[in-house]
Amino acid sequence: SLSAFFPNQIRAELQLFPDVKPDNLGWMKAVADVEDQQTAVIFLPPRGIGPTAWNRDPKAQGQIRRRFMLLGQTLESMRVWDIKRAVEVLREEFTDRTVQLVGEREQGINALYAALFVNGIASLELIEPPVSHQTGPDYLNVLRYLDIPQTVTMAANQFPVKITRGKTAQWTWTTETGAKLGWPQGRFLIQDARKAALDQLKIGLE
Repeated sequence: SLSAFFPNQIRAELQLFPDVKPDNLGWMKAVADVEDQQTAVIFLPPRGIGPTAWNRDPKAQGQIRRRFMLLGQTLESMRVWDIKRAVEVLREEFTDRTVQLVGEREQGINALYAALFVNGIASLELIEPPVSHQTGPDYLNVLRYLDIPQTVTMAANQFPVKITRGKTAQWTWTTETGAKLGWPQGRFLIQDARKAALDQLKIGLE
């Protein structure tokens, strides 16, 4: 597991988030999927996360974010750049392979934007993504032009997008636009959070 490579960082993360428990069953399933499908899984922590984490003091975090804005960027927009460059390197090294991006919460949105600027994306999965930049990653002036549902629509017009543990009612703009554009079946999927919780409870009772 990752703890074998980054023991100090993983220990620090667990101390910072004591309520988060290791998902051993999820990890085993991921390993089994990789072995069955003969695929490779690459974990990318963008700048300021995991091994490259900065001072975790909230005051220091605010200062770091302001410094990016003084340069005409935001921390989250530079994380988009990190993901974009990582995918481009993979595409350069493995020209005959496709890339399936998976991101959780705010980093899922960063992966979403990165996917718009690279070629060779086979699919994108967003796990519990925020539905607006008002509660999600901050990019300078982005809300003057669009919000997350519109960006998801742009992505789904190019490759399949799946929302995991989302709420169907929050993505009506995307689904309605997709219907007007004639998207094929499976181009945009939503796994409702409530249904996922019930399915998990059912598995636990069996």
